[in-house]
Amino acid sequence: ACGPGNNGGDGLEAAMHLQRDGRRVVVTWLGTPEHAPADARKSWERARATGVIWADVPPSNMTAADLCIDALLGIGITSTTTRTPDSRMLAMLTALHHSPAPVLAVDLPSGLDADTGQFAAGFNPPTPTTAHSSQKTRHTLSLLTLKPGLFTASGRDAAGSVWLDDLGLSPDYEPPSAWLTGPAKPPPRSHASHKGSYGDVAVVGGEGLAARGLGMTGAALLAASAALHAGAGRVLVALLDEGRMALDTTQPELMLRRFDALALEELTVVCGCGGG
Repeated sequence: ACGPGNNGGDGLEAAMHLQRDGRRVVVTWLGTPEHAPADARKSWERARATGVIWADVPPSNMTAADLCIDALLGIGITSTTTRTPDSRMLAMLTALHHSPAPVLAVDLPSGLDADTGQFAAGFNPPTPTTAHSSQKTRHTLSLLTLKPGLFTASGRDAAGSVWLDDLGLSPDYEPPSAWLTGPAKPPPRSHASHKGSYGDVAVVGGEGLAARGLGMTGAALLAASAALHAGAGRVLVALLDEGRMALDTTQPELMLRRFDALALEELTVVCGCGGG
């Protein structure tokens, strides 16, 4: 599925190479030779010369053994764009979303903002309704650089597996605007220290079953666990469960307290997790 611009031209280039490789290629193109950008027009000429099949609508008999290439729109659209897809583009997007075939997006999934990972209005993919649709195989071949939007918000699900082709340009061509990092490395701690040397966090929350029959102690315990993993020395947990839990056996390092036993003025307090 090829759009009218240069992203569509990239799709036409892919069609040409796949046809030369002996594949059966069907192309739906929203552009015209008269109005296409110069590069896209040349790609159209090369694709036509190889004998690809041209169609007004995508094939309806696609299977999981086939491949859909999404080359409708690239980086020219943002999440604040007021343009909505016309009927033909909408039909192609719908066919891509509902086809059982894997989808390979050229540079970006169509309609995705390269910076924010948000879809422009009218371009949101449908919400998966089955396990099959939620596990649909998706790939994105990002060109020149990796776009932040492929790794944020809706971009992570829409892009699937992300591949990069820098087209032979030096990585020094453009300085990166963001870095993908793993968990922060904890700072070194002195051997002559103990848990009281690294600050205290109190977590207040976690309504118990006795109040309304709705147990939400897990929310407070998860928050307390996060505080431990973030480096807090001591984590005190005041559950709103009438004192029914005295120990979390899976995390015995958590110190359970009554609320009135907390010296709040000396603590960093997290309040409200699972409070009802």
